[in-house]
This record gives sequence, structure tokens and C-alpha cells, in this order.
Amino acid sequence: NSIIAIETDGPVEQGNDGVVEYSSAHIEPVESEFVVRPSPHSTQGNPQTIEEVRRILRLHIGLKTGATPIEAR
Repeated sequence: NSIIAIETDGPVEQGNDGVVEYSSAHIEPVESEFVVRPSPHSTQGNPQTIEEVRRILRLHIGLKTGATPIEAR
């Protein structure tokens, strides 16, 4: 999975996050690629980024998006 920040509008392929060009951040093969914009390099606090990380984590523990986790015993 890949989360890529893009600072400006326009074609994603020509974008960057102010530090890293999309062409350098884009890797293949990945299970998913999520582009967050407009977003500067440090995107970890962006609500879209947080939701994407949660979605990926849920997939890896076998929960469907929006499902309620089973309470730990």
C-alpha cells in the first residue's frame, strides 16, 4: 500500500509534495495507491491519510471497512 501526498492541483504524475516528486514516490506493484491532496510532505495528520491507514489496517486484520472490531477478551 502506498500513500502519496501531492501539494498542488494538476496531473498527479507531474505533482510533488514539496520534497518528493510523484514519480519517485510511485512504486509498483502495490496493493493500493492513495493520493492525498492538497497536502504537504508531512501528511500523517491529514484526516484523509488517517482514514486510509485505518482502512488498510482493517483489511489486514480481516475487518471490512466500517465494521465494528470484536472486543478483546
